[in-house]
This record gives sequence, structure tokens and C-alpha cells, in this order.
Amino acid sequence: MKIPKILCIDVGNSTISMAIASNGKIDRGLRLQTRKGITSDELFVAARIGLGLEKGELNKVVIGSVVPEVEPELLRFSQELLLAPCIFIDYKMVPLKVSYDDPKELGIDRLLGAYGAITYFSPPLITIDMGTATTFNCVKRGMEFAGGLILPGLKTSLDSLTEQGSRLPKVFPIVAPSSILAKNTTDAMTGGIIYGYTSLVEGLVMRLKKERGLEDAVIVMSGGLAHLIMNHLSIPFHYVPDLVVNGIVALSTHITP
Repeated sequence: MKIPKILCIDVGNSTISMAIASNGKIDRGLRLQTRKGITSDELFVAARIGLGLEKGELNKVVIGSVVPEVEPELLRFSQELLLAPCIFIDYKMVPLKVSYDDPKELGIDRLLGAYGAITYFSPPLITIDMGTATTFNCVKRGMEFAGGLILPGLKTSLDSLTEQGSRLPKVFPIVAPSSILAKNTTDAMTGGIIYGYTSLVEGLVMRLKKERGLEDAVIVMSGGLAHLIMNHLSIPFHYVPDLVVNGIVALSTHITP
């Protein structure tokens, strides 16, 4: 019997992550830069070269997207070029109780990341996803997505600082200085952003844990920028690089076009 093969795609503001899943496990993956003008043909070429995909070999394509501008191309890429049915995940498909004023406003990446964390750990959970934005997402006992926080991402904040400050240099790579007491502007900026976000994460976790039902929450870090602060955190945490993709993979076998 042929094993179902599913392409799972996480479309974020900075990165498009693709993963082929078989039997609910990731076989191989690929990352692309998110561009508003990306075409279905570009996606197909990348999938053929990076994942070895050919037309007609997928059972379905399952997508979690927070970038509506690229969704028409993703649909064509799936249906016309890969010849596979396509599903865009919405909040109703995720088996969590969503305690949010208007669930339609909730970024699907936040919900999928929370669901992805549940595949590793039991609630209560606080997931911290560090990308273009930094999000804190809380899951209480009883599989309840209880809300969270959104703030500018670490690099987004640093880029904004250099754009607004005419005499401030662009900093790359972002490396923590050896001392928090900086003696030059570059170290002052990198130290400020890294140690500042470290303290921000520690402080917000402490405040969130004071909420009823989150006192014993497991902390799960994720996202492409989490590695910049993880070695400086004084709180216990687990690191899962691709929580959102894991959430899509976990859902992919249960939802149908």
C-alpha cells in the first residue's frame, strides 16, 4: 500500500517553509525567502530541486499562511503544477478551544505553533516564536488557547533603530558582546538588543505565569532568531525550531479538501 505523501507549507512574513510529511513525520524540508511577488513557477522549481517533487505524487498540500498576497500563487502551485488538492488552514480546523475576542483576527501561525508544541509537551504551555514578530502564545489545561502577546521581532527592532537613527551603523552579524557594559556603538546596539530581549522574555514569562492556569507552564522557544538569546536566558525552556511546521504536519493527516 502506497504511503500518503503530504506537502506542508508554513508561509510567514520572512520565510516560506516546506516539508514533505509521510505517516505524520517530516521526511525532508526546504526554506525560501517570502516575497510578495513570488510566482507559482518559482515555487515549483524550488520544490523540484530542493525536495525532489514531481507532478502527481502528492496526496494533498496543506498550508498555514499569514501572507494573503502570495496565496493565489500557492493555490496555482498546488493545484495546477503539483496536481494536488490544496487546503488553507483556518482556526476552525485546529482542535483547540480558542479564547480570543475574534478568532478570525488570530494569526494562524500562532495557533499552529501552539498546537505544534502540544505534540511534544502537555499543557499548560507558553510558546515564544521569534521571527519578524515575537509572539507569546499560551495554552492552558483543557487544550485552551488563552491568548498572548505580539511585539516587534528582535531584528525588526534593530533594523528600525538603524533606519531611524542617522548616525547609527547597520549591525551584522548580530553577536552578543562579552560584557553588558559596552564601550563602542556596535557593542552597545548588539548588547542592547540581545540582553534587552533576554530580559524582556524573562519578564513577560514571569508575568504570564502569574495568570491562573499558567503557573506551571512549560516554556517552548521557536523561530529563526531564538538562538540569539537562548544562551543568555535564566529560565528553563525547551527549543523546537519549527513549531508551526510541526503543527501543520500534525494536522495534515486529519483534514481533507
